[in-house]
Amino acid sequence: MKSLFKLKWAVIAIAAVLASCSEDDPTPSYPALKGTFVISEGSYGNNNGAIGFYNDEVEENDLFNSVNGRILGDVVQDFTVVDTLGFIVANNSQKVEVVRMRDFVSVATLDDAELSYPRFVKQATENTIYISNGSFAGQVLVYNIETLELTGNIAVGNGPEMMVKVGDKMYVANSGGWDVDNTISVIDITEGKVIKTITVGQASVTMKADKDNNLWVYSKGSEMDVNWNYTNPQIFKVNTITDEVTKSYNIGKTLYSWGSNLLTTSDDGYVYYFADATYKMGINDEELPVEAWTSTVYYGIEINPENGNVYCMDAINNEVVIMDADDASVISSLTETATYPRSVVFSY
Repeated sequence: MKSLFKLKWAVIAIAAVLASCSEDDPTPSYPALKGTFVISEGSYGNNNGAIGFYNDEVEENDLFNSVNGRILGDVVQDFTVVDTLGFIVANNSQKVEVVRMRDFVSVATLDDAELSYPRFVKQATENTIYISNGSFAGQVLVYNIETLELTGNIAVGNGPEMMVKVGDKMYVANSGGWDVDNTISVIDITEGKVIKTITVGQASVTMKADKDNNLWVYSKGSEMDVNWNYTNPQIFKVNTITDEVTKSYNIGKTLYSWGSNLLTTSDDGYVYYFADATYKMGINDEELPVEAWTSTVYYGIEINPENGNVYCMDAINNEVVIMDADDASVISSLTETATYPRSVVFSY
């Protein structure tokens, strides 16, 4: 349970923001909320997903509820900032909540019938966002940012997950969802259509770009042990100029994380990923590392672009462990998050 001290600071901070403008001021001049946002899925079927917010003054594990006076939804999958708006995907609630980033007040709820299984949001063009959707046959739904209206539907593979934009192309990882798939769909965002399909490994759930704009894809594979741990995971490196796989790595270890945020990249040229431990490798390494970066396996992992620290999501203890990128020593932690923290978003 969060402390009264934390709640007091959250109320003070939000009140100060709200007091700095009025309904008569259509163009507020104060800045957006600055800090670390923690996306917590919540437990399936319990409507306890949340977005936490942390900075030097505020520690709030359910910012949406504190500001808007209602729960966010069931299985909070993603949170993306697009200019002055934040888009929050509540997967099992089949909706996307839209908030103002200056104060986290809800301004709209996207709950079109087409949003049957929303997963991730990504800005495509200046005026559009893409939402990956579908537990079987997948689509990328196109929304106008200004009107928040559904304007298009692009067919992709089964169970689309994370998306990465590089130049005029959007890459969509097709995990298979409740079916099977082993592809990446490449969308030309200027034309709004798939121009290529890249074959990778089965159940590709995580995809990130490195500093050279190569894609790194984590495929969990198809084989599982009696405890539902994947035993044949792979990592693929994709050149986004040629849209060809340039390197594949057979991890050769059992994946002991049930999360879907299994890999991340740093601005100084490293990849961090999960298997039976957490590993770190250079983006140009020909072989996977033998020694683990840390023996612990987490639920999700991200890099703070401002200082290079590694943020590891601990879904067992409901906290985010902040670690030194070199030696994996613990610097600090964001404690008492909501249930199942899966990722973080940094806003500076």
